[in-house]
Amino acid sequence: MSDTYSAGDAAIERARSAWNDEQNGALDAYKQGMKPVWEKPGGPLGPGISGVGPGGSTMRFGIPAGSITGLGGVPYDYDPDPRLTAEVFASKYGYAAAFLEHPEVGPILRTAARRGWGEEELYGAISQTTWWKNTSDNARSWEMLVNEDPATASRVAAELAATIQNRARTLGVTMSGDQITSLARTAAQNGWTEDQVIDRLVAQASWSTLAAGDLTANRDKVKAMASEYLVNVSDATAQQYAARMASGEMSEDGVRSAFQRQARSRFAWMADDIDQGVTPSMYLDPIKQTIAAELEVAPDEVNLMDGEYLGMVEVPGEDGKMRAATIREAQLSARKDPRWKNTSRAQAQISRTASFIQEAMGRRSL
Repeated sequence: MSDTYSAGDAAIERARSAWNDEQNGALDAYKQGMKPVWEKPGGPLGPGISGVGPGGSTMRFGIPAGSITGLGGVPYDYDPDPRLTAEVFASKYGYAAAFLEHPEVGPILRTAARRGWGEEELYGAISQTTWWKNTSDNARSWEMLVNEDPATASRVAAELAATIQNRARTLGVTMSGDQITSLARTAAQNGWTEDQVIDRLVAQASWSTLAAGDLTANRDKVKAMASEYLVNVSDATAQQYAARMASGEMSEDGVRSAFQRQARSRFAWMADDIDQGVTPSMYLDPIKQTIAAELEVAPDEVNLMDGEYLGMVEVPGEDGKMRAATIREAQLSARKDPRWKNTSRAQAQISRTASFIQEAMGRRSL
């Protein structure tokens, strides 16, 4: 009998003494480094001391791996069913059996099960892995759910996919089934909120293929507001405002305020009225109607953001500062437009002038 075996035999005696003293399994030998391994009722027993444990299971005590070996070089902490022991241990701390195959976590779980690590020891080891350091809390939780309860994970992903599909349709964003499924998994893995999902949908929207929805409606609102304040807005800028409104970054009132500031700067003489909620378009509408009547065009054709019309509605005052034109000033400005000569008003005036001249010449001839 080797010295190694004698040392192991002494450990066994200590375990037997502890077992006899405390039937509930609280063993002094455990404090000396010996680890309990629980086995199924009637399961095979390896070398070591066994006894009846909770629920009729058998209990055996062994020495930490690599420390003391028994007959044939078999470690005293030999586990007849290491996979079962590791699965039970892993599930205790929220790791599904599938994690036993994880290249980094698996070996740690097996070692922890064999050596009877506590939660702090297990966390200390796993938190040092590259997987832990490079994976967010949400991503780790999702991976655990996928491995532990794939049915629930599939249901969650399917519900997210349905929500994403509906939201995309509302926005007017066209997506394939595969794109929706992929985005749903990404959202679940990262624990995205609804706002974050919308941000991603808006970010990947293509305006050239966009269907009618919230984004196009917002774009049209932006252009309409800009027109009210006589602010020129490019398509690209209108789309940016529309996207920010759809994602909740900016409200309709926020966009309106931006246009108000620009209008106050452009039409300083109208600033007080703008502050009271009067838009430049409203303020100048009577003058616009006058110009349209003189040129005999529809009022909608008089675009006050066009320089040729804007010069008719505001004129410099005596102090050199710009002000709104009077109705008479607007009429005279319109009659200087080349188009006015072809209007019925112009023809009538020419006719009246000609008649006046003829009458005047006739009186002279008498």
